[in-house]
Amino acid sequence: MADHHMPDAAYLRECFDYEPSSGLLTWRRRPVEHFASVETANKWNGRMPGKLAGTPDSEGYQRIWLGRRGCRVGLRAHRIVWTMMTGEKPSMLIDHIDSNGMNNRWENLRQATHQENRNNRWSAGPRLSTGRFPYGVYYERQKYRAVIGLGSFDTVAEAHAAWKDAVRILRGSLACG
Repeated sequence: MADHHMPDAAYLRECFDYEPSSGLLTWRRRPVEHFASVETANKWNGRMPGKLAGTPDSEGYQRIWLGRRGCRVGLRAHRIVWTMMTGEKPSMLIDHIDSNGMNNRWENLRQATHQENRNNRWSAGPRLSTGRFPYGVYYERQKYRAVIGLGSFDTVAEAHAAWKDAVRILRGSLACG
């Protein structure tokens, strides 16, 4: 997986401060060379250093718009963090271990294949705060049903636990972390 628009680690370290225990990226005072003009650099450096970088995108990830020599590119924070911490651009997907795309703490990030990423997403706990049921569970006739056809359950947690057990058996130990 190539990141054609991802700057190298040295450039990113000139742009951001990263706190591994909180997962937060904040803007740094950036060199004039990062900008199309001295005026633009001064204006940006007068208001952005120290502020949190990025905003949540529609897919639940922190997206950071980085201006670079007159171009703007949208980069996901977890990929920026990986590059800054390892010194190399990610060669695979960057998986959020807890399936929370906004949790960019270093201990929560790992490289993963598409299959590993998908299996981890399937094993995530209930996501009721978004108004959706967990993967493998849907509501039917005042009960929560596991999609694999394991029966009906009185609670979301019971249905999701049964579904995770079945996935673990059907897909092997990589599924459901």
